[in-house]
Amino acid sequence: MLISTSITRSKGRYTQSFEPPLSLYVKQAIGAAQAANFDLSNACAGMLTGVFILQDLVARGEINCGMVVSGEYISHLSWNAARQIRSLFSKQLALLTLGDAGAAVIVERAPSGCGVDVIGFTTLAEHSRLCLAFPSTAGPGAQMYTKSRTLQKVAIDDMAPLVAEAIGEAGIDLADIDFMIPHQTSARAIRAGTQEFVRRLGARPKHVVVNLEEFGNTSSTTLFVALHKYLEEQRIHKGDRVMLQALASRRGVRREGRRRHIMHPMFVMLFIETDAYDLLTEERDRKRRASAARRGRSVRVVRAAANPDRPRRSVR
Repeated sequence: MLISTSITRSKGRYTQSFEPPLSLYVKQAIGAAQAANFDLSNACAGMLTGVFILQDLVARGEINCGMVVSGEYISHLSWNAARQIRSLFSKQLALLTLGDAGAAVIVERAPSGCGVDVIGFTTLAEHSRLCLAFPSTAGPGAQMYTKSRTLQKVAIDDMAPLVAEAIGEAGIDLADIDFMIPHQTSARAIRAGTQEFVRRLGARPKHVVVNLEEFGNTSSTTLFVALHKYLEEQRIHKGDRVMLQALASRRGVRREGRRRHIMHPMFVMLFIETDAYDLLTEERDRKRRASAARRGRSVRVVRAAANPDRPRRSVR
């Protein structure tokens, strides 16, 4: 199964595809013609929503393997905001942190004792209008307006109980989290949220991931861009417990009479790292061997005696 979860469904610079769904083009491009596919929209929580669906289908034995993909082209929001911002109090100021990115994650059955511990989510419909988007009047693409300070306060106040519920269901403490990867909105908001978690839950995760300076806020892909970076850099290892936190704001999906229901979802996913580290390590070793071979050198992998599960590489 393949699920496409991007907000922007770009097939070109400003061309969007809704029908046929973008997931159809993706599965054809990667040669997965027999896979079931559909598009899913849940704003910045899209990829975690897709993982939530796939892990349930895998757990029930309905599928063996699934992929969630997302590609966000949202830099036009930043360009349009830059043309219009005249004050530090502008409701478009937060758009200057946005970035473009693509990500894909494969979900399959994990060995016993590893994998997803718990996924928790909630919807806060009363805060729906804190972030609104419209077609741009300043240039191609769209423009967005956010009440950033209010959005930050709501996120901190309401995410803490959700985190407490998730770690409670998993039977652990916040201090047992090796890496907490929050939605990459702003460094200040992430620091404030972490401090509030410490105040309310009486513990602190070992590491809080912030990669805004390098990638910005890449919307639905931001958590998996950060996760991949830390895996590539060998900071996250097999057995580490990782928490992903998504915050999203989006328009609703149903009507009752003339009333429109609006969503403001939050997601928390807690999992134990299993084989992603090994897969990335193997791929990195393969690339290094190929590169060294082109230069007429050989590559070997040396395992550290203190920790045989973590390879130390040397080139000769």
